[in-house]
Amino acid sequence: MAAAVKVFDEVPEETDGAILKNDILGFDTNSLSICPPVSFLDMLRLLDMKGSDSAVDVSEIEQRFGRLSAAEVAEVVNFAAADGNRLDRLRDPIVGWTVARADGEIVNSVATTPLRMRILIARPDLITARAVADLPGPDLSRLFAVSRTSEAMATMTSPCAATSARGAVEILKRAPEFAIRSVIDAAREGELHQSWRRPVANSRNALLDLDLLQHAAGLADVLTIARLSNLEHSIFTLGRSSENWSTRWNSLQRDVPEQGVLDIKSDLLVHALEEASQASWNLIGAILPELLATINAGPLGGNARQTLDRSLPSIGYDNWDLNRRILLALHALQKRTIVNRPMLSSAGLVDIEADFVFTGPREEPKRRTGFFWWLD
Repeated sequence: MAAAVKVFDEVPEETDGAILKNDILGFDTNSLSICPPVSFLDMLRLLDMKGSDSAVDVSEIEQRFGRLSAAEVAEVVNFAAADGNRLDRLRDPIVGWTVARADGEIVNSVATTPLRMRILIARPDLITARAVADLPGPDLSRLFAVSRTSEAMATMTSPCAATSARGAVEILKRAPEFAIRSVIDAAREGELHQSWRRPVANSRNALLDLDLLQHAAGLADVLTIARLSNLEHSIFTLGRSSENWSTRWNSLQRDVPEQGVLDIKSDLLVHALEEASQASWNLIGAILPELLATINAGPLGGNARQTLDRSLPSIGYDNWDLNRRILLALHALQKRTIVNRPMLSSAGLVDIEADFVFTGPREEPKRRTGFFWWLD
C-alpha cells in the first residue's frame, strides 16, 4: 500500500502512468502486470485517498468484486457505505453488488443497521432470527411489510429468539394473528424467549379483539394463552362470548388433568350465567353434564369449587349443595331468556330438576311445633 501511494503521489496526473496504475489497482491491461495488485479494500482506500474514483472504469471494479470471498465482501461494503469517504460514485454499485452476492455471513457482518436493512429489504430470503434479532421495532415493521414468503414472516415473528420489547410490540401490532400462533407454539414447547412475555401481556387488549380460541387445539393451549395474557382467572374472556365457546368447546382436546378441565368448566359456567344470552344455554348444555356428574359423585375441589362458591346464589347453611345452587342460578337465567325442556335435558338435568328450573323453589311453610311436640 505504501508503494502504491508513492506511485500515485509521484505520478498525480490521471493520464500519466496509466498502465502501472491499472496494475496496482488490479485492472486488466493489454500487457503483463509488472507488479501485484493491492487488495480490493486497499484499492478503495487508495481511490478515496486520492479522490480518483471518477477516473476508473466501474466495470473493472465489478470484475474484481466478483472474485472476493464473503468475508472480504463484508469488509468492502462496510468501508464503501461508511460516512466520510469520497467514494460517492462507487458506493451504490458496491452495495448493489453486495445485495446480489449476499448470504447469511455477509448480512450478519455488515456494520450498520441501515445497510443490513437495505440488504434484507432487497433479499427477504436472507431474513433469519439472527439477522433480525437486534433490529428496532420500526425496522421490523418495514421488513414485515415487504416479506414475500411465510417463512420470512414466521422468522420475524419467531418468539424463540431474543428481540427488543419494542420489536415484539411492533410485530404483535403488525401481525397479531401470525405472531400469537408462533407465541403459543413456542410457549407450549417451553421455548418462548423471556423478552416476549411482557409485550404479549401488555398487548392483551389488542389480542382479545382476535378470536384467540381458533389458535387453541386443546385446553392446554387455552391455559397457555391465559397465562401469557394474565387471564388465568378469567378463561372465558379468551373466547369473548358464550356463542364462540359453545361452538368450539367440543373440538378442543382435553389435554390437561381432570381438575384443570373442571376449573375451566366452572369459569365458563359462571360467565355464561352472567352473560345471560340465548347462547348461554348452548354453552351450559356443552359443559354442565360432566360438571354435574362430578359434583354429584363427590366433593368438588381446586379452583372449580372456589369459583362456584364465590359466584352461585347463596342458600345459607345449605351452601355446600352446589347442585341446588346451580339449579337456582339456572332458574334465574330462565326468567331472563328462553329455554325448553330438550335444552335442559341436553344440559344433563332430569325431569324434576328441569321442573325446578321452570318453577323455582317453593317456599315451604314452617311447621308450628307444640310444647309437647312428641305427642304431635
